[in-house]
Amino acid sequence: MRLVKLSLAGFKSFADPTEFVFDDSVTGIVGPNGCGKSNVVDSIKWVLGERSSKSLRGTEMLDVIFAGSAGRKPAGMASVTLTFENPMNETAVLAAATAAGEAVSIDEAEVDALVAPEVKSEAADANLEDSEGSIVDSSVKGKRGLPIDADMVEVERRLYRDGTSQYLINGRRARLRDIRELFMDTGIGADAYSIIEQGKVDRMLLASPQERRSIFEEAAGVAKYKQRRVEAMRKLEKTEQNLATTRQQLESTERRLKLVKGQAAKARKFQTLDTELSAWRTAVAFDQYDDLRSRLDGLASRQSDLEGQRTRAQEEVGTLDLKRQEAEVSRTEKQTIGRAAEQERLNVAFQSSQASQKREMAQRTLADVTTRLASDRVRLAGLDEEMVKVGAAIADTSETLAAEAEKRDEQERVLATLTAERATLLNEAQAREQELSQKRRQMQQIDRERAGLVASAEAEERQSRGLADQIAGLERRVEQIEAGKVTTERDTEQARIAFDQFGAEVSRLEGELETALAELERLSGGRDSLAKRVGELQQDLARIESRRATLREMAEAHVGYAEAVRGVLKARQEGRFAGVQGALADLLDVNPGATQAVEAALGSGLQALVVATPAQLPSAEEIASLEGRVIFLPLEVGAQNAGTRQGEFPGTIKDVDPALAEKIVRLGAMVTPRAGLGNAEALSRTIDRLLGETFVVDSIDSALMLAASGVLPARARFVTRDGLVIESDGRVIAGPLGADSASGVGVLERREETGRLEDQVAQVRAQLDAAKSELATVGSAAAALGEQTGTLRRQLSESQRQAVAHHGLMERKTAELARIARDQSESGQQLENLRARHSRLAQEATELRDRAQKLAGLLEEHAAQTQEAEAASAASRARTEALSEQCTQAKVAVERLTSQASVARRELSRLELARDEAERQKRDLATHEQQGAARVEELTAAIAEAETMIEQSGAALAEVSARSEAISKEIAAASDIVVEVTEALNTAREHAMTLERDWNALEITRRELEVKRETVEERTQQELKVDLAAEYPQYREMLAAGDVTKPDSGLAAKSISELKEQIKSLGNVNLDAIDEEGTLETANETLVRQVADMDTARGTLVELIEKLNIISKERFGAVFTKIQEQFGGADGMFRRLFGGGKAEVRLMPLVREIENADGTISKVETDEVDLLESGIEVVAKPPGKEPRSISQLSGGEKTLTAVALLMSIFRSKPSCFCILDEVDAALDESNVNRFGQVVRQFTDLSHFIVITHNKRTMQQADRLFGVTMQERGVSTRVTVKFEQVGKDGSIKTDAIKADAIKADGAKVAVAEIEPKTTPIPEDEKPAGPGPLRRALAAMHERESPVVPSDN
Repeated sequence: MRLVKLSLAGFKSFADPTEFVFDDSVTGIVGPNGCGKSNVVDSIKWVLGERSSKSLRGTEMLDVIFAGSAGRKPAGMASVTLTFENPMNETAVLAAATAAGEAVSIDEAEVDALVAPEVKSEAADANLEDSEGSIVDSSVKGKRGLPIDADMVEVERRLYRDGTSQYLINGRRARLRDIRELFMDTGIGADAYSIIEQGKVDRMLLASPQERRSIFEEAAGVAKYKQRRVEAMRKLEKTEQNLATTRQQLESTERRLKLVKGQAAKARKFQTLDTELSAWRTAVAFDQYDDLRSRLDGLASRQSDLEGQRTRAQEEVGTLDLKRQEAEVSRTEKQTIGRAAEQERLNVAFQSSQASQKREMAQRTLADVTTRLASDRVRLAGLDEEMVKVGAAIADTSETLAAEAEKRDEQERVLATLTAERATLLNEAQAREQELSQKRRQMQQIDRERAGLVASAEAEERQSRGLADQIAGLERRVEQIEAGKVTTERDTEQARIAFDQFGAEVSRLEGELETALAELERLSGGRDSLAKRVGELQQDLARIESRRATLREMAEAHVGYAEAVRGVLKARQEGRFAGVQGALADLLDVNPGATQAVEAALGSGLQALVVATPAQLPSAEEIASLEGRVIFLPLEVGAQNAGTRQGEFPGTIKDVDPALAEKIVRLGAMVTPRAGLGNAEALSRTIDRLLGETFVVDSIDSALMLAASGVLPARARFVTRDGLVIESDGRVIAGPLGADSASGVGVLERREETGRLEDQVAQVRAQLDAAKSELATVGSAAAALGEQTGTLRRQLSESQRQAVAHHGLMERKTAELARIARDQSESGQQLENLRARHSRLAQEATELRDRAQKLAGLLEEHAAQTQEAEAASAASRARTEALSEQCTQAKVAVERLTSQASVARRELSRLELARDEAERQKRDLATHEQQGAARVEELTAAIAEAETMIEQSGAALAEVSARSEAISKEIAAASDIVVEVTEALNTAREHAMTLERDWNALEITRRELEVKRETVEERTQQELKVDLAAEYPQYREMLAAGDVTKPDSGLAAKSISELKEQIKSLGNVNLDAIDEEGTLETANETLVRQVADMDTARGTLVELIEKLNIISKERFGAVFTKIQEQFGGADGMFRRLFGGGKAEVRLMPLVREIENADGTISKVETDEVDLLESGIEVVAKPPGKEPRSISQLSGGEKTLTAVALLMSIFRSKPSCFCILDEVDAALDESNVNRFGQVVRQFTDLSHFIVITHNKRTMQQADRLFGVTMQERGVSTRVTVKFEQVGKDGSIKTDAIKADAIKADGAKVAVAEIEPKTTPIPEDEKPAGPGPLRRALAAMHERESPVVPSDN
């Protein structure tokens, strides 16, 4: 396999399509700085899958697209293509495999087969589109360099402006994953050892051991196994999580299935009972519907007869009502006439009264008007006198106002004179103040300068004193350094001794810890088994207590009793049914083993409610409130039969069959009252009354034999222990107990079970306490041992920490000795510098003191001048203040006179207003006098008119009263007629209402029956889905034909009640349980299969990881050993490049985390080395030097060490090419020669692409490509010779011209390719683009990809 060429278009500065052909073993790429050489390396990294824009020296990935220049538009796409030769070469592959140590003990094809499904299931890269299928062909792996069945392989990457990215392999769309898989284990990649960039030498050598290991893994070909191992471990973890989840789901499904199976059986039984119940209810519904229809037909005929009678009665009522209305109309007309006469009488009386009131009012008003006129005449005379006084006051005030005005004008003239004189003085004072301010500013400036000089001098002196202190301190530090050097040397020796001691202590503690851990593991095993036993006992205890709690809840809820009995017991708790002591079953204790016999013998009597005497039976109201039938059992019922309760029998049985007599037990003897009852004796007698003649036998045969023997009473009953009852009349009652959930049967059995559970709880608790005690003992021992282990761990950790600390202390003390030597040298130099600076500061402080004294003398002169100016300014201010005082007095006089004039003007205005008001009042009073005289005349005329109206009203009132009395008599006669007709009408209405009530009663009954019919129809339709109205005619036909008969209502009610009770006894029924049962069974089977599949998958993954670990160790170990020999061997690369010296690569011990005594975690280096995990360390010792860390090597030594390591890797795992980007920059001439010679030795395994500025390196290249930037921002590739390259990498013009002519295919003018720095005369410049530019433009148009313009 060989890299043939590199093609670029629109990538960074390579705007035009550009090709680099690599036909030679060593190809050099040269050019000046900034021309774009490193962009060639970036393009190869980019096409190999580099995803970090920072690694490509950009801020974002779009920066790789050509961004445009002064004469070019930005490109729309960047494209880079690598072309490889990929020939068939099985011999070479086998040789390389053998050389790389690939002869491993495991079948790699088997590993690949196991890994392949895991790899192929991964999703494609999120930023790339998925290809149609995998491009990599695993069948040609090992036969060709790249796993693609083609002689030429082209790998291309494109990036468009819109952010779309594409990978192509031989023109087919591919994923980034395909690119990485294609070059896996070839040494080719964006971060592989085949590309060594600027600065990567340092990064490779100074990388962490784990980062450096990745290069070796790539060379060993185990990178793919490591990646797949990580994937397999991730999938194993996910599989185990899924397996745990699925098992939980399976357990949950199985638990649910067990529960649902019982529910499904109950649901099926419910469906059977519900079908039978529906049939009975349908028959009853048709019977009820038929009865309702018959009753409705009878009501219809009765309603028809009443309808006729009701119509006739309503007609009679209508006739009488018409007569009553006519009588009322006549009476109403007469009443209207009477009301009109009465209204007329009232009007006349009102007019008479109104006239009287009007006369009285006019008389009172006349008196008031006369009085007001007299008062106005008096006020008018007073106003004339007041107007005379006001006129005199107005004349006096006007004279005073004129005098005040003259005085004010005189004072204003005086004020103007004083103001002018004061302004002149103020101007003079301001000038003096400005001169004084100038003097003061000069003094302040001088004082500031003097203070600054003094402060500077003091600062210099303080600094000088500080330097003196520093000098003294530095001298003391020199002495301390000498003393510290001795102390450090002593501490270093002590640290070494302590390190040895703690190392021995660590070895001892590790042995003790190992012994303690073995014993702790043994105790942990025993503790686990005990903990498991405790857990099982706790589960048993929880199960038993749960059942016991359920039985107690059932007993408290009286489960098994009839609804009516439960209702009475609940009402008893609320204070009603006070005489009830409880149900009989709750008051009895039964001997063990006799529960079924007692429940069978008593039957429903178990739920009988016990009262002390018949007198305490519930009242009639309480009995009426019962919800159903209830048995009440009095304890005292008169004479009690003594009976035999001790189990003894007549002597005849013992004589006939003693063995049988021993087997017969009187059932009453096996039942006793519960402890703590106050009426136990009465209850005992009741038990004897109920069970005294009931005997327990072994079998029905024994019972029949005893019944036939005649030795027992005739009413004797027999019951077997399993619940079979033989009554005295020969009836045999058999079947399982508890079939009727409301019979009370099962209560005693549940109580017996509760007692057994109590015993079991005590037993399990005892076992649990014992197990816990034993577990605590083992736990205490384990805890003590654990504490001992922890103590040993802490001691070991502390010893390890102390050993590490003293080792670090040794290193620190050694470094401190070197530092002390440096400090001695530095302190001597500092001491000399400080002494020189101290002398310079003392001289500067003296100069500053002299300048400050001169400024102090100048300041005194300015102070004397300032005092003279201040005295003159003070005199001016005194004169100005005197004038200001005179001005103020003049202003006060002017303001006082102005105020007096203002008061006089206000008084004058007031007097004028008073005069005007008096004149207005005088005019108003004259007007009022005229109006009062007219009002007197009007009131006199009104009084005369009112007296005339009073006389006329009296005569009219007598006439109207006589006419009103005659009309009242006519109204009384009409009212009598109305009363007679109303009485007849009421009688008729009562008869009609009676008929109406009868008809309404029938109508209500009919409607009630209709409602019942509709209710029956709706209920039957909703509950039974039967349309009674539609199917009723067919039902009548079947009744008539005898096909069906009407059901017996009693039998139907009993059957329906029994079916309901049976359904109710089922409790809550889940009808979906039938379907859920099938679904759960299917799901359970599916989960079982999934668990089995995941178990198999987990085993496969564990096997795969183990095989990957084995092959990785073998391959890595073989290749690492070879690299060690190639790098640091006697004939290794390091000795070749350095001409001697020593170097090695070695695996570093693993670092483990340990817990310290304080709980913190520390990392401690162990002696363990793991081929799968250990990092790799590089140690170099150039000739004539001591071994040192990589960071202490010079730049050239680092470069040669990196090259030596790379060449060693190449020997073990050659890459088809290697790029060296200015790695020779740090080498001197002799090392460059050795570097070139070593590179040449590897050309049979790989070819090299070298980017360099070094002429010696160029000289060793087989072919040189130059990269220039003739057009700003655009890189161009040219073919050059060694002598055409300058020392700084610049390319001579003739090389550029020759390459341009070759690309154009024709001779062109030299002027077209002259450097731009050469000026061209204006008359020699071509009118348009030259032939070469036109040719390049045409080629660009032909070959550049078509992209949309940004404009």
